[in-house]
Amino acid sequence: MREGNKLAYAAQDNSLPYSPSLSPVNVNAEYGYAIALKRAGTTLLYDEVCSPPVFNYARHFYWASGVDHVVDVFHAASAQVQSHIPVDSMHKWTHSIDVHGIGTVHPDNRQGSREQVVEYCRFPSGQSVWGRRVFVRLAIASLMGLALQWCTAVAAAVIVMYSSSAGLGCRSGSYLLYALTSSLVWLSMVLSSIFAYYCDTAPQCKQRKVGSPSYPPHPFLRELALALNILGKGLATLNAFWLLCTCMLHFSNTFNRCICNGGVWGARSAKDSYAILTYSVGHQRLTKYIWIGGVAMTFVSATLFVGFVWVKRQTPRRKKGSSRSMAV
Repeated sequence: MREGNKLAYAAQDNSLPYSPSLSPVNVNAEYGYAIALKRAGTTLLYDEVCSPPVFNYARHFYWASGVDHVVDVFHAASAQVQSHIPVDSMHKWTHSIDVHGIGTVHPDNRQGSREQVVEYCRFPSGQSVWGRRVFVRLAIASLMGLALQWCTAVAAAVIVMYSSSAGLGCRSGSYLLYALTSSLVWLSMVLSSIFAYYCDTAPQCKQRKVGSPSYPPHPFLRELALALNILGKGLATLNAFWLLCTCMLHFSNTFNRCICNGGVWGARSAKDSYAILTYSVGHQRLTKYIWIGGVAMTFVSATLFVGFVWVKRQTPRRKKGSSRSMAV
């Protein structure tokens, strides 16, 4: 943010004393900060302004909308440049060519008052507040995260289920319970962020103030978003506590007692439960194959997830000549 503030410039206000150039001023020197960590505006949830990465889920829609807004502004300015229209309509377009004979945009074409800059970068209204392909990106990211979680959890559960008495027991059930609760936490938090963002960005909400009797126009969605947010955080807290309890049960050998080693959930009676005291050769071979398959499943799922993230983080290479301006 410190480096970004050094590069931030803003057009001068039209109400300032007349300046022949109306050159942009550095925001960091004139106004303090262009980018700052503080709560601005009125939002339903506080998660989107919390800096830890665990709260990125709540910023997804705000970030996507902000990026689309910046892209639209640059597209509008680029269209004006290609049409040889300067920011200040009172001046004519100034042609410029650099030392390599490449057409560039002369700085005089980009100078004007704040109102002129706003009008110059204005793009067609009616854009969706959700952002372009935001739900597609949300679905892909959620699918990859859930796939990684369930592949590792199922692999661990399957190894335990076929290493001792075949079937779902205490140890394997604890793994699946953790994965299931984690999925419910994900669902609750994502739905709460969707509903909260809708209430914050609905056109009717922008005309009302927080605390007024008529805010917001969708009270049911507002209360549902808050309830889902509280539910998700509560389940996440209980799930973290359950994870610690599972580790304690492992280290205390509670899962190695007869009731867990021999008991299988879904058994029709106590006669159907058994405990393995000595492994046969066939069972040892089966256990070996199950371990190899489970470890391979975990390794492949983790590798695919890391590869997916690495591919998505790669910046597309700029084509030759794409940095040259079309305006001369």
